[in-house]
Amino acid sequence: MNVLAWGGFRLFHMMRRFYIHAFAPYPPFISYGAWAVVTGCTDGIGLSYAKELARHGMKIVLISRNMEKLQEVAHVIEKEFSVETCIIQADFTKLDIYDGMKEQLAGLDIGVLVNNVGILTDFSPFLDVPEGEKTYQDLVLVNNLSMIRMTHMVLPGMVKKRKGILINVSSLSALYPFPFLATYAAAKAFVDSFSRSLAYEYKDKGIDVHLVGPGLVYTKMTDKVLDGPDLTAPTPDTFVQCDLRSITKIQVTSGYWFHNIMRVDQLLGLRRTHIDDTSGGMAYDKADGQAEIGREQEKITLGYYLKDSLVPEAPHQLGYPFSSRRPARVDFSELKLDRPDSNRGPHPTRNALVLQFRLGNQVFSRMVTFSVLAWAGVQLFHQMRRLLVHAFAPYPPFASFGAWAVITGCTDGIGLSYAKELARRGMKIVLISRNPEKLQAVALQIEKEFSVETLVVQADFKKLDIYEGIKEKLAGLDVGVLVNNVGITTDIQSFLDVPEGEKAYQDLVLVNNMSLVRMTHMVLPGMVEKGKGIIINVSSLSAVSPIPLIATYAATKAFVDSFSRSLAWEYRSKGIHVHLVGPGFVYTKKTDQLLDRPGLAAPTPDTFVRSDLRSITKIQVTSGYWLHNLQRDAACFVNYVSPALATSLGWWGMKFVLEKSKLRSEKRKKL
Repeated sequence: MNVLAWGGFRLFHMMRRFYIHAFAPYPPFISYGAWAVVTGCTDGIGLSYAKELARHGMKIVLISRNMEKLQEVAHVIEKEFSVETCIIQADFTKLDIYDGMKEQLAGLDIGVLVNNVGILTDFSPFLDVPEGEKTYQDLVLVNNLSMIRMTHMVLPGMVKKRKGILINVSSLSALYPFPFLATYAAAKAFVDSFSRSLAYEYKDKGIDVHLVGPGLVYTKMTDKVLDGPDLTAPTPDTFVQCDLRSITKIQVTSGYWFHNIMRVDQLLGLRRTHIDDTSGGMAYDKADGQAEIGREQEKITLGYYLKDSLVPEAPHQLGYPFSSRRPARVDFSELKLDRPDSNRGPHPTRNALVLQFRLGNQVFSRMVTFSVLAWAGVQLFHQMRRLLVHAFAPYPPFASFGAWAVITGCTDGIGLSYAKELARRGMKIVLISRNPEKLQAVALQIEKEFSVETLVVQADFKKLDIYEGIKEKLAGLDVGVLVNNVGITTDIQSFLDVPEGEKAYQDLVLVNNMSLVRMTHMVLPGMVEKGKGIIINVSSLSAVSPIPLIATYAATKAFVDSFSRSLAWEYRSKGIHVHLVGPGFVYTKKTDQLLDRPGLAAPTPDTFVRSDLRSITKIQVTSGYWLHNLQRDAACFVNYVSPALATSLGWWGMKFVLEKSKLRSEKRKKL
C-alpha cells in the first residue's frame, strides 16, 4: 500500500468519525437500562454527561464528594429534565466507600456507567508537586482504582441482562508519556489499556465499553490555559453531545472531531521533534539533552500540544515504525510563540496548530522518502546493538552511585536475582518484602555469599500505612539504586471471573502502581541532591498493548511504562538514570505452571538480570533480554498497524497460555 492509498484510507476514517460525531443519531440509551451512574458529576465533563443522559430520559445516579454540589446538580436535573435522581456522597481517595455504594446501587436497573471522576496534579516535575506523597496517592486511587471498583460493581448486572454501556474517560495524554504530568499521564495510560482489554472480553455479551480520550475541553481545570471555548477546545456540553453520538459506533475515540485529528496526528508521529526556541521559551542543549522550560505558561502550552517532543529515545508502541532512536531537530526560531497573558492575549492553541502543520509536512516527506527496507535496516542495527549491549557490555560501577541498593519484592524470582547481582558488585542491600521468614533467609544468604551488609524491612504493599515506616528505615542511607520490582498478578480469566475480584484488583493497583510512585518519591530526592542515581522499574511485555483476560494487570504495567519514560526525561539532566525493563516470560515460580523448564525464550531470573544490568545507563527502555526485545518490537509494530489486531492476538495468546496451564496441571495430577 503506497503512501497516498494509506493517506486516503486514513482520510476516509477521519471523515467517517467527523460525520458520526456531528450528525449520527444518538443511541437509545434508555433501552439499556433505566439508570445512568456518573462519577465526578458536579462540574465539567461529568456534569454534562449527567445532563445529556437525563435529556435522553435516563434516571441519574450522581456520585461525588461534595454534598452541596450534589444536591444542587440533582435539583437542576430534576427540574430541567423531569427525571428521578439519586445522590451518593463518596470520596474516592478513601478505600472504605465501595461497600456503601454497592448497597445504594443494589436493585437499580443500570444501563450506563460513566467513569469520569479524576484529579490532576500541578504541571511540575515529579518532586515539585505540593504534598506529593498524598497527591500521588489520591491520584492513583481516584483515577484508576475508582474505575476498576465501579466497573466491577456495575458490570455483573449488565452482563446478566446482556446489554450495557461503560464510558471510561481518559485523555490524549494517555497516548504518550507526558513529562511534568508523569503520574497523571500514567494513570490515563492505565485507563486506555484496561478499557481496550475489557471491550474485547465482553463484546459478545452485549456490553459496549467506550473509551474516550479528549484533548483540552474548556472547564475550570483548563481555564488557566484557555481564553475561552473555541473550535479546538469545546465546552463540556458540546464535547459530550459529540461523544454520545459515537457510542456503540466507535469504541476508541477522542470524542470530538478536532481531538480525533490530534489523536491521528500522534499516531503518525507528528510530535517526534524537539523544539529549539532560541527566544527563551525552551532551550535544547545538544551536549546533554537537557530541556529547560523558562516560562510556566509556555510550559503548559508546549506540554499539552507538543508533549511527545519532550520524550527521549525508546519510541512508544503507537508511533514506533516512524520513530528514530534520537529525535530530529527543527529550527523554529523564526516562529514567534505568543504566550497567554493576563490581558487574555492570543489563544495558545493557535501557535500549536501552526506547529502541527509544519511538523506534518516534515513527517509526510519522511514517510515518502524512507522505504520499508531502510526502516528494516535501522531496526536490525538497533537490534544488533541491543544484543551486543545485553551480552557483552561492561557492568556500570553501581557502587559509585551510592552505597545502598533498595529492592522491593526481593525474596523470589527477578527481585531476588537483582539483590544478589547488585550485592555481587559490592552494594549493600535493603530488602523489602512482606514475609519476615523469607526476608531473613535471603539476608543471611546474601551476607554469607557476598560479604555485604543488608537491612531488612518488612512491608505489605497492599496497605497504605506502610510508607512512613519504610521512610524512617531508609533515612540517612546513601541509596544509589532503587529497584521497583514488587508486583502481583491475577488468574488468567475474564474480568468478572477472577476470585475475590474486588480485593484482588485493589491489591493489584496498590502493589503494582502505588508502590512504584511512593517508593520513587521517597528515594529520588536523595539521588537528585547528590546528582546521581539509578531507578529500575520492572514492567512487562503486556504493557505494550492491551491483553484481554489479564486486563487489569496489563493496565498496571502500561502505567509503569508511561510513568518511567516521563520521569526519565524530567530527571535525565540531574544525573538520574530511570531504567524501564519490560520482560517477557522468565522462568520463576509464577511461570512454573506454564513452562516446563528455562530455555532460550524464557531465561532463568539470574540470566535475565545479568543481561539487563549490563544495559543500565546505556539503554533507557528495554525488555532486558535479547529475545524479549524482538518480541517487544513485533508487538509494537502490530499495535501500530492495527490496535484491534494486537488486542485480538493478546486474547488468543492468553487462551493458548491458559490451555497449556490446564494441560500441565492435569499432567502433574496424574504423576
